[in-house]
Amino acid sequence: MKKFVSIILAISFLLCVSTAAFANDNELMPRYTNISGLSYLFDIDTDTGISTVNSSFTIYNGYFGEITATIQRKNGSNWDDVKTFTIKESSDSVELYRNWAVASNNIYRCEFVFKVYNSREILLESVTKYSSIVLFPGS
Repeated sequence: MKKFVSIILAISFLLCVSTAAFANDNELMPRYTNISGLSYLFDIDTDTGISTVNSSFTIYNGYFGEITATIQRKNGSNWDDVKTFTIKESSDSVELYRNWAVASNNIYRCEFVFKVYNSREILLESVTKYSSIVLFPGS
């Protein structure tokens, strides 16, 4: 009987953990003051070595928005900056989409920094996110 109860508890625990791991990013995202609809993606085409940086967010209150995306390469226990892209817009939505060729036999990620400024260029809010780690070439 103890074994049966242990198995049921283990299955219940795994189901709870699995549900949390696959939850929608919007449900897990904290509430920001001036930012909504935050999204970011970093990927590398294993055939061509071309990386894709794609990010966007929506700004409340008609402020300025800025996205800085920095591709980083793993170097031992550190991350070295490889290439940085920045866009600053005064519209309600800011989107950054860029491609960049990366060197093979490396591990990459992308750091995304989302910023909101008021009309006097004073920083109101900043959010930093990191992509998943990408191996190139993939194994």
